[in-house]
Amino acid sequence: MSNSLPPSASEISYINEIKAWRADREQKLRANDGWITLCALTWLNEGDNTVGSDELSDIVLPASSVPAQLGKIHFNAGVATLIISSDTPVHVDGVVTRQAVLRSDENHQTPSYVTVGDVTFFVIKRGEHYGIRARDKNSPELKAFGGCTWFDVNPNYRVTGKFTPHVPARQLPVMTIVGITEPTTNPGTVSFELEGQSFQIEAFDGGKHSLFIVFRDATAGKSTYGSSRFLSAPIADDGTVALDFNKAFNPPCAFTVYAACPLPLPSNILALPIKAGECYSGGIHE
Repeated sequence: MSNSLPPSASEISYINEIKAWRADREQKLRANDGWITLCALTWLNEGDNTVGSDELSDIVLPASSVPAQLGKIHFNAGVATLIISSDTPVHVDGVVTRQAVLRSDENHQTPSYVTVGDVTFFVIKRGEHYGIRARDKNSPELKAFGGCTWFDVNPNYRVTGKFTPHVPARQLPVMTIVGITEPTTNPGTVSFELEGQSFQIEAFDGGKHSLFIVFRDATAGKSTYGSSRFLSAPIADDGTVALDFNKAFNPPCAFTVYAACPLPLPSNILALPIKAGECYSGGIHE
């Protein structure tokens, strides 16, 4: 007979909170605009970039929705102009369109969404590079997705850190998994203790009252994704940071080759195995 005590009401409440958070994450991954629906990522060249399902196109999109020759994107000095040559209906931001200048997602603005059947594509900017990213609501990868796998919930991996700001906040050149360096806002560091060890890691801007952590630990390439995992960490007015590694999650690159995820800074590569959060057993980018 086990001598372990049954979980307390607060422990049960916490476990249920984590389970609900994980269910929400999987629901977002399965959404029509989730990462698993990505079907293309092509960097734009100056001049004309042909678009279509023909494999000789510069930007190749799924034949289930896109004709062999849909048209082209003329790219010049950071401006992408869509020109349609096919009779297939094309919508830009919900309006039937034959020609349009496309907004990118530069400076966190909403890009112009171009929709052809079940496929939607848009312009992204990463570093000095502009590209076309596309989603397919009928992605075979989405249909085959069997859900995420997780470590058991362990309250010991929920710790409190201390934020120390950089004055002023820094812009760091962060390398991505596709080899492009992207300037990223680095407001400061987070110091914390875990399993008797002290750590200090760099944090990125995570939005209002939140930090964004990109880290790698000793489980990487074994039970977790090889390049990194992510963690959103709420920050209080007094500078305390809630680090809950039970909510550590895989980057988009764990699910698709069409993402450009940031890699961890050297200070964020931890020798400690953090057996909490999302696991990984796939083969993308490993």
